[in-house]
Amino acid sequence: MTEFEYKLSLLIPGWNAEQYIENCVSSLLENDYTNFEIILITGGSDSSYNISIKLQERFPGKIKVAKQEIPHKNIALNIGLKQVEGEIII
Repeated sequence: MTEFEYKLSLLIPGWNAEQYIENCVSSLLENDYTNFEIILITGGSDSSYNISIKLQERFPGKIKVAKQEIPHKNIALNIGLKQVEGEIII
């Protein structure tokens, strides 16, 4: 495999992060490297989850959404790890 064949899994935890989610995802989607998936782990507020679901619908196959109930980053990352399909996790 060359370095450009690896699929990246980008884990993005966001507890009450509705004001940042869309800009973060937009920035990642503007990247030249396209072999990646974005896993948004949201919680805290319904608005952050709803924004994540709308992004998932807008970019099917590129974005996955998981909801967390407990506000701890390590728990969020573990939830996201269960959905990873890429060879490299960021």
